[in-house]
Amino acid sequence: MLLQQLRRNSTLISSPTRSSTPTVASDTTTKSPVAVEVHSDGENDDVNEENKMREAVKAAVDGLREKDKRANPFTKLVTTLDGATKASTLVALSTLQASDFTQSRNQALFLHADGLKRLVRMIGSSDDVKARVEALTLMAALAQTPEMRTSIVDCDGMAVVVDLLGDERTPIPVIDKALTVAAEAAVQHSLRRSVRQKNGLPLVLGFLKPKSKRHATLPLEASRAMAALLESKANRSAVIGLGGVATITGLANGAMHDLTDERKQVVAHCMRCLRQFIVTHPDALSSTAVSDTVLSVLSQVDYPPALEHAAALMADLSKHTEVQGIVHRSKGVSSLCRLVDRPGPLTSQALTALTHLAEYPPNRKAMIQNKLPPTLASLLKHHDEVLVGNAALLISALAQNEEGRNAIKRSGSLSMLVGHLKAINPKLLSDVSTALATMGRDPKAADEIVKADGIRLLWSLLKMEDPAVVAAAASALVPLLEPVARSAMVGRTFHGGAFIVASLFKSTNEAVLGYACALVSQLVKDPENCQIMTELGVIDDLCRLVRITKSDLIRQHAANALGYMADSGSNREYIGQQDVLQPLVRFLTDTADEAVHRATAHALSSLASNADNAMVLRDVGAHIPLVKLMACDDEVAQEMAAGAVRHLRVHYVSRMGH
Repeated sequence: MLLQQLRRNSTLISSPTRSSTPTVASDTTTKSPVAVEVHSDGENDDVNEENKMREAVKAAVDGLREKDKRANPFTKLVTTLDGATKASTLVALSTLQASDFTQSRNQALFLHADGLKRLVRMIGSSDDVKARVEALTLMAALAQTPEMRTSIVDCDGMAVVVDLLGDERTPIPVIDKALTVAAEAAVQHSLRRSVRQKNGLPLVLGFLKPKSKRHATLPLEASRAMAALLESKANRSAVIGLGGVATITGLANGAMHDLTDERKQVVAHCMRCLRQFIVTHPDALSSTAVSDTVLSVLSQVDYPPALEHAAALMADLSKHTEVQGIVHRSKGVSSLCRLVDRPGPLTSQALTALTHLAEYPPNRKAMIQNKLPPTLASLLKHHDEVLVGNAALLISALAQNEEGRNAIKRSGSLSMLVGHLKAINPKLLSDVSTALATMGRDPKAADEIVKADGIRLLWSLLKMEDPAVVAAAASALVPLLEPVARSAMVGRTFHGGAFIVASLFKSTNEAVLGYACALVSQLVKDPENCQIMTELGVIDDLCRLVRITKSDLIRQHAANALGYMADSGSNREYIGQQDVLQPLVRFLTDTADEAVHRATAHALSSLASNADNAMVLRDVGAHIPLVKLMACDDEVAQEMAAGAVRHLRVHYVSRMGH
């Protein structure tokens, strides 16, 4: 439970950079659907960037020389778009499509000739299907550059696109290209908003429902457009209200019945659409149907973009207990295990999903049966530190029970994990330490870690500034120091080791403080270490934490440490004078954490052997929760509570006798 606080979720899939070279829409069906990184809105940033782009475009147009304006090569071509013959119009459009609109000079000349306005007007008014298709193809190519997208905003270019989508008379080829324009233009926030404000979202969503032959060829571009439009939070909310999640899920399921290359792309776009909802509307994906669809994609579709989005979706969905059970019943673990060997971001997403799924014991068993531990051992040799860190976190999740720890030991991962403690990447150090903390619960594994110089390397991490690294390293040291002989050796061997532990109490980080207390509770089992810690004022630090903390992690380990330190010299009396007895008693009632109750009973049993402490404890009613604790299922807690009650009774009778 405590180690789960140290785990990290994986990052989303990184998208490739969008090409700045305009391409005709007929080429877009072969591009990877992973076009834009899934992210939450930064609407203010988008608007500011758009305003800067608008100023830059205006400056470029205003900066044209008179000679350039007179010799503008686009003037005649653009004029041809208004009422010329069909052949002339098609030639003009073809010539414009061949132009390089990534160059600011060409953009400025085209805009100076009113090219975009006339193009939009032609798309809305032309009756010729081929001319419209070619005009939309040009507009889609223009929409691939940020300068031209901003200009499309200014001339309200999306209005004509939405009108075409809503007109039942619009031919299929024109609708297809209109959807392509929507997909390209929706990269820009204001154009996504424009589609929503003009009621275009229900239209695009409608094309995801193949009800007739009219719709049969449209889901590819429609799904690509929807994936781009869902980049906006407001669009996601609107689509959810329209039942979009069920529609998108249904399209993905239907596309998997006959997996042509085009249908694989449709599935990828659908998975990307669903990923958008995870950002702001995770509850919308809570249905079993969504999880089943994602699992079907992982097991049936051999197409990297679809698998990447599906694995990323599962990485988020698998945080929920009910999904963990669904995955087990659907045998989805085996599909994810197969993906771990795939190169690229897919591996990291699969590792993150498996890490969450491993919280469900039957899934851990399935991972071991699928021979995942040897695969993880091979990943630990990888040069990608993010991948190594994700593998380490999955090892930690698998090692929650004895069967998992045995499988990890057989895989030879321990020495490689210890080797990564020499890294400088804080995230990697934290992840590896978390894995070692879990594996250290096994005595044989702990011996192997110690033999590989794990204690020294972990101890050196306690001096780092990153609190996540310090907390993880301290948590890994705790099980390694369980044998008293080993903790005694550490206290005597490491120069300044006790001082380093004492200095951890200056931290304000809850995990660092909790595991600092845990380290103290291990070290002070040795009398000499206990004396050193006492001289360093650690008792005062522990008592301060007991008085103020609301953290069960700190409560457990601070109480345990005080229980051990109370057995040395006059510490028992000193601790009783630090106003901690009543706060300790409250630990038994303020939390239901059994580990806290056991540690508190240990502390009270030791402290109550002092007559003055026993009197105070009796006066604050410590016997009441202690007697209740004697009826719990934890035999150790029962014994400790009984010992504390016995001390209270003996001293109370003695006091009454006087």
